Amino acid sequence: MLTLHIHDRFPLSHLNVTKTLVLLSPSALGGKSEALSNFLLYAGCLCWLLAIAVALINGFCKRPPGRPRFYGSRMPLEEFDSNTDSDVA
Repeated sequence: MLTLHIHDRFPLSHLNVTKTLVLLSPSALGGKSEALSNFLLYAGCLCWLLAIAVALINGFCKRPPGRPRFYGSRMPLEEFDSNTDSDVA
């Protein structure tokens, strides 16, 4: 069980109220809704999978430092190099 202590900035004791933090909201039929917890679980797993994919791509498909992936025209570097060699000769 998780306990959260909330400190009052404004005195409310004379109103006989309490502050609570709701992590799950009731569904339309009145029971606990698991949709929010399922969504958060799947979204978190998707974020981890995407982070691992980006790390693997960054680790295995590196370019030499200082070499751009694309030039300004968004033409891949290999095509740009082959076109400029024929113009120089």
